[in-house]
Amino acid sequence: MVLDNKNTSDEISLILFGKTILREKRLIVALTSIITSFSIIFALTSKPVWVGSFNIVVRDKNEKKTNDLLRNFKDAGNILNPKKNLTEQFILSSPSVLMPIYEYVKSYYETQNINTNKMNFNSWFKKELDVKFKLNTEILKVKYKNTDKKLILEVLNKISKKYQEYSKKDQEQSLDKSITFIKK
Repeated sequence: MVLDNKNTSDEISLILFGKTILREKRLIVALTSIITSFSIIFALTSKPVWVGSFNIVVRDKNEKKTNDLLRNFKDAGNILNPKKNLTEQFILSSPSVLMPIYEYVKSYYETQNINTNKMNFNSWFKKELDVKFKLNTEILKVKYKNTDKKLILEVLNKISKKYQEYSKKDQEQSLDKSITFIKK
């Protein structure tokens, strides 16, 4: 008769595990109570962070309406060579567009008695703003997060207006160049 010799040291004994849990129940209850208490205190004392966003559809100004097949083919090309998208993202993220909004936020913080001495444009942008294209689309998503709902709405409206002014100015410059070219 051949018996199978198994190494029992590799197996977990549920009986020993249960006995260990019962033996250490006071430690387990104490740790669970402490962690739960800290979690409740943190949840009650922390301010909620709100996020607001809007989308901008970025299209080439010279783009003519095409059928869906050609548009999809063109979109695939933009994915491989997204220079136009990166330019629009860079422009909307630049200090030349966002500096007035940053100054507004800074003055708002000062009226709320929030210290702004260590605040600068880059830290504000990285902490509170997110400007990125949705994957494989021409949609630029602008997100702003803060603990003040009112400020979020005001900042998003100001960013939207600023970008509209930029787009309008860009179109006017293009028209001026066309008129100058035609006159010559």
